[in-house]
Formats: sequence, structure tokens, C-alpha cells
Amino acid sequence: MKRYMISLLVLIFLFSLFSAIAFATQDDSVLSQHVKEADGTSGQDTNTGSGIKTGHIQDGAITPSKMGFYKNVIVVAPSGGDFTSPVDAMNAITDASASNPYLVKIMPGSFNIGANSVQMKEYVDIEGSGENITVIEGSAYNVLSGASNSELRFLTINSTCQYSGGGNSLRAVNSPAKITHVTVKVTKTCGLGGIAISAGGTTLTDVTATITGTDGDNAAIGTDGSITMKNVTATASGPGWAYGVKNGAGSIVIMNNVTAEASGGIGGSGVAGDRSSSITMINVTAKGSHYGIVNENSTFHVECSTIVGPNQTAHAYNGYNYIGNSKLDGGPASGTCAGVYDENYTFYTNTCP
Repeated sequence: MKRYMISLLVLIFLFSLFSAIAFATQDDSVLSQHVKEADGTSGQDTNTGSGIKTGHIQDGAITPSKMGFYKNVIVVAPSGGDFTSPVDAMNAITDASASNPYLVKIMPGSFNIGANSVQMKEYVDIEGSGENITVIEGSAYNVLSGASNSELRFLTINSTCQYSGGGNSLRAVNSPAKITHVTVKVTKTCGLGGIAISAGGTTLTDVTATITGTDGDNAAIGTDGSITMKNVTATASGPGWAYGVKNGAGSIVIMNNVTAEASGGIGGSGVAGDRSSSITMINVTAKGSHYGIVNENSTFHVECSTIVGPNQTAHAYNGYNYIGNSKLDGGPASGTCAGVYDENYTFYTNTCP
């Protein structure tokens, strides 16, 4: 009887052992309690020490769904991202909408797109990692073109125009867009602008635009639509006419805390307006090598600003300037002045110096 009981126990043990092996073979899952933790000294990305190592993980075993990556976030990076070019990243998005927006996140680095152009799309924002560490470089007519319901932020755009007909570093064409904490630098052999806007509802906040031209006329910021600017610096230079900010084609422009400077071989104007533009300037410094303000067929309302121009501080041709509580440094001003003073701090109650 005793021998029988021993045999029975042996059979039960063997059955349990083989059953466990069979179930283990069918179930290849790894349970957390079976994974040995890193030893805390050698780490898990080496081939020594205890714990799971990189070599233990098969290629392709870790997928986005396993990692829980953010939905609708496309990463552009020199390595390790979804794309290495912002052009390819933007072109890959085909289903963006108000209910399905996207973010193209550009990591630190310099991204030279050559003669290609980044065409933004509706409901797709582009975000760099900082104006000093994320740079898009290109030589296309438009290095980047904006779109409605989108924002560009936290990066720098460098443009070297290669077209004799002109070009722009950043262009928002017929599309209201937000441009925030962006630096635009243009060094080129052709005219036109650094930021060109032909859209209603565009806003520029904390933006710096600099253009150094070697041919034709140049404008750091050119508008043909409604625009609001806050905390903006626009600087232009070139052999022809140069404009810090040039407004045209019925633009309705509000400028608050803006510095606009220009130096041109033929003429330089800090701020210009023509073709029935309406420009409101509050706390603005407009400084030109020839004119502070050039007004052709437009209306300027200037408050609490500094206007500098040796030829004329505020020029007007078939337009009108209303200037109050401001400093006029240089040549004469045209229009209606109230409570202004000149470079010598001579005060003018209701006349222009």
C-alpha cells in the first residue's frame, strides 16, 4: 500500500510538471514579477550587470501602440523622429480637420530644405523647440507658406533667395494665421520681403524679421491684408528702397510695441502705407534713413511713438497723418499733431514741427 501511494504521488507530480510546461509553451507573455529589475549601476542599455538589456529586446518589438505615443503628433528630428524633413512631415498629413487637428513638433537642429517649401495646412500647427535651436533653412521663393486655422511658433527661418523675381522667407497667403515667437532672417540677391502677408486676420506676436538685400527693394514685413502686430521688430536694408513694415492694398494694420527700422540706398522708411491702408501705431519706433513714415493714399493714427527720419519724420502724399503724444525726431511732419515734441524736446501743442 505504501509503495502504491508513493507511485501515485510521483505520477501526480510528473503530471503537474508536464502540464506547467505545456501551458508555459502556449502562453508566451512576460509577467512583471518575472522581470528582474535593473541593478542600478550598469543600467539596462549595456551587456553587463543584471536586469533586462537592450540586446534582449527584438527589433520591432516596441511599437507606438505599446509605447502610447501622442496621437496626431508628428516629430521631426535629425534622428529618432518620424521624419527628418519638415516638408515630408507636413506632406504626410492628409486628414487634418477641426475635429482632428495635428501638431508637427520640430526638435532642436538645423533643417535645410533647399529649394523645397513647407506648405502649412489647416488645423496643423508647427512648433519648434526654440528660436535659437530650431532652424529651417531654404532658398525657395516661399520657404514656408501659412494656412488658416494654424499657428507657427518657437523657431527660426533662414532664407537665401535664389530667384531674381523676388521671394519671401515666410508667407501667409489668403490665409489668416498666427505667428508667435518666430525669427525670420533673409539674406538674398532679390527683392520683396521677409514676411509677406496677403490675408485677413493674421497676428504676429513676439516676432523678429530681418532682411539684408543686395538687389532691388526690400521689406522686412509686407502686408496686403488685415494684421495685428505686438512685440515685433522689423529691420530692412538694401540698395533700393527699404521698409521695416510696408502696408498696402487696403491693409488694416494695428501695431503695438513695434520697432521698424530701414536703411535704403534710394530711400528708407520705418513704416509705409499706400493704396488706402489704415495704420494704427501705438508705442512704435519707426526709423528710416530718409523717412520715419511714408504715407501714400492712406491714413495713419500714431500715439505714444517715436518717429525718426532726416528728410521727413512723417511724409504724406494724398494721405493724412494724425499724430499725438509722440516724439518727432528729424525733418518736418505732415498732418495733424497734438502734444508732440521734437529731438530738442521743443513741445508743440497743436501743430507739427
